Amino acid sequence: YSRLKSFRLAIASVFGQTQSEWQLLIIDDCRNPGNEESRGKLKDERIRFINLPERCGEQSGPNSVGMALAKTPFVAFLNHDDFWFADHLETGLTSLQAHQADFYAGRAVFAKVSETDTLQLEFPEVSPSNRELNGVFQHKLPYFEPASSWILSRAACDAVGPWQWSNNLYRTPLQDWVLRAWRCGLRFADGNRVSVIKLRLMRGYGEHPEALSALDQDLSTDEDGLR
Repeated sequence: YSRLKSFRLAIASVFGQTQSEWQLLIIDDCRNPGNEESRGKLKDERIRFINLPERCGEQSGPNSVGMALAKTPFVAFLNHDDFWFADHLETGLTSLQAHQADFYAGRAVFAKVSETDTLQLEFPEVSPSNRELNGVFQHKLPYFEPASSWILSRAACDAVGPWQWSNNLYRTPLQDWVLRAWRCGLRFADGNRVSVIKLRLMRGYGEHPEALSALDQDLSTDEDGLR
């Protein structure tokens, strides 16, 4: 929302996937007028735009709408300011099938801007390996964040249901969804390969264009080196 450069880079990471059989639902949280320019440039039959009639202000609403509208056998999330490495979908789908699982989570690295150099990115955290669904109860948020690292089967979406609103919960909506998935007995496949970049680059509600440009350059020229 009002972060167009991040949004464009996120969309580019979808088009760069080695798994090319995808459909993209772009859920606008009560459309930002600035998104119209980007929408006009995205002429692809695999893309569908949905504009919510009221602003949700959190990911629960858009995620639930996307899950309900998706007609594919698997559903993956991508926040507007996160990025997938090119093999994210391929790796996740292979893991789901190999483990006969319902819920896959790849590993995510968390990026921030250096305090001494605005063009230098630092990566202070990475989600752990050897996770279990009920571990979200004991661990801090990076344990299963971001939802951009998830790939779910259609059956998993239907079994757990929509995301709950934050003002109705004692935990975050993400933690709540994972715990409900555990209670439903979903089979989980834990990724051991970093396949998502989670950005912590925002200045208030704005963006950090220098850092985003630097990240875009790294992704486009040496993705394996960046990983």
